[in-house]
Amino acid sequence: MPTGERCRSPGPWNHWPVGLNPSDGRYAVSDDRVTHAALGGADDCGETILYGFTDKPAGTLATLGRSWNNPPTIDKLQGCRDAAYDPAQRAYRMTATAAGVSFALEASKDSPICNPCFVIEGWRDDAKASVTVNGRAVEPGKAFRQGIVRDGEGKPVMVIYLELQSTAPAEFTIK
Repeated sequence: MPTGERCRSPGPWNHWPVGLNPSDGRYAVSDDRVTHAALGGADDCGETILYGFTDKPAGTLATLGRSWNNPPTIDKLQGCRDAAYDPAQRAYRMTATAAGVSFALEASKDSPICNPCFVIEGWRDDAKASVTVNGRAVEPGKAFRQGIVRDGEGKPVMVIYLELQSTAPAEFTIK
């Protein structure tokens, strides 16, 4: 998309259950009260678009947007390979080659860490993971969530979510 152009959207309208008939003439009167969105209406904006709702001020979304559009690079890989950021999942994907993995995210003001997710294929078993960030253990709970999903062959894939924001580089160890 050329610099300065904005994504075009058909705008808001009310849909089921407010507007039962799409031709009845009832449309949304304000962008912040829509009941439906045109998810495919911005084809010229790229391959992915981040949609969502929040009760936070709009300015708080800047960090999330920067972390998605310009994610920190992943570096210093140990115990894993093929590590890369997948914007469609908003997650770092990697394949474990050892029982534990470690890596660094090279965060900065322009590439912040914002609630990262790690999808680790080749996870050895169904055991829960332990995580350290910059050498400090992160306790399971709201700030550290994890789960095992199965790939197409039934093998375990570890998924880890961390409630963490930083503009400084950070080192992660997952065992």
